Amino acid sequence: MSRIFKFVISFDIIDRPLIISAWSGSFLLKIIYEIFHRVGLDFEKRKSKPFVIEPPLRDGRYIISGIYVKSREGFSQTSETYHIIEPGSRFDCIMYIFDESITQKFTEALLSESFIKLPATLLQISSISVEEVELPRLLINNLEDLKGRVSAHVQVEFLSPTCFMLQGNDVLYPSPARLIYSIAKRFYEITKINLKEVCDQAYKVFDIHKIRELKIIYVDIGEGRKVPAFMGKVIYAVAGRPNIVTLMLQLLKVGEILGVGVSRSLGFGRINVQYLSVR
Repeated sequence: MSRIFKFVISFDIIDRPLIISAWSGSFLLKIIYEIFHRVGLDFEKRKSKPFVIEPPLRDGRYIISGIYVKSREGFSQTSETYHIIEPGSRFDCIMYIFDESITQKFTEALLSESFIKLPATLLQISSISVEEVELPRLLINNLEDLKGRVSAHVQVEFLSPTCFMLQGNDVLYPSPARLIYSIAKRFYEITKINLKEVCDQAYKVFDIHKIRELKIIYVDIGEGRKVPAFMGKVIYAVAGRPNIVTLMLQLLKVGEILGVGVSRSLGFGRINVQYLSVR
């Protein structure tokens, strides 16, 4: 099982205002690539990365930018199309790396130089913290052993743009099956623990109870590409044998760390899970 390291990095804006006009995660990923490049590490764009990032944060909240809506007339800007950070301000980056050797090289790269020169402004790394994190332990064995039935309600807030895929097709709603499958797939890549049995049971025990908020958006990820995604809050119901219900709830907590859906290295698919009731 791969070890997981969480980085929290703070950046200060030194000279000119920083105007983020595309998706903030794309902007942050360019900074991460620049840091990796210092130690000769480069990653192909379309291949899976050994890390995920969260969108940059200011005052504990994600910077949401590059957001458009689409109508028959085309794309229209929103209040979240642009974000401006003034000189003297700070933003934070949270990043999870799933490879110990890459963690060491990234740490070396961070410590080699505190300034990062961007075309738009100059950044300075003001603080770095690193800690090892563990995924929630999953109770996988004997899913059908315990008798009886329990049910639970859990709220999942999709904090950043999210999109699932089904055989090359965008899935632009909080599909219960796609949600569980995307977490299980990433979990397997890191732990080599196969959760196929869990995914096969998901449609029987896990479904949408209520959609509290849901909006379809288009996200400018750079280079003129606007991709569809959704954000919102959804209450899911889980009902079945105690072991499978517990496992589903644990798996959602795994998704808080690993993210869900596609483009997680861009900060897509960040979720917050809140247990509402169990009976």
